[in-house]
Amino acid sequence: MELYGVQMRQKRVSRGSRKLGRIYLPLRWLGKRVKVVRLG
Repeated sequence: MELYGVQMRQKRVSRGSRKLGRIYLPLRWLGKRVKVVRLG
């Protein structure tokens, strides 16, 4: 699979609450369109 974009961040999902995970991204990405791809 190939993905194209402006920037890329590789992050690990951390625990957000009992039923949710969370990924923190840079504040300057606020309001931008992002895609999340699960690799494993």
